[in-house]
Amino acid sequence: MKVIFRVSPTYTSGKFYSSLDFSYMGKRAANVPNAFELPAYKQTNLNLGYNLTSKLQLQANINNLFNQLGVMGWSAPEGFPAALDRQGFTKEQLNANPNVVYSTLSLPARAYFITATYKF
Repeated sequence: MKVIFRVSPTYTSGKFYSSLDFSYMGKRAANVPNAFELPAYKQTNLNLGYNLTSKLQLQANINNLFNQLGVMGWSAPEGFPAALDRQGFTKEQLNANPNVVYSTLSLPARAYFITATYKF
């Protein structure tokens, strides 16, 4: 399904706030010549925060909460500078060498962040 969507419900109660960001990237063509398709993926991020004072805020974020896998992008095979020309890579080239190796850009693994913000 060729769909992209993002849902970000938020909750605030007094000094506490939170949000849950869910993103979905559907299956899609890898390039204009449709050499192959990139698989669908989803990612969830959790954000929690607390306003300690009017000037001091603490926030905790977990990116890729469920540590899901996903291919966000790719580079054409054959090294530099051919890797820069994704649009020049065709289905015929893939069929001629179906085991060709090319690099991909994946979703970053789960990551945790704690941030303190002070307003002067």
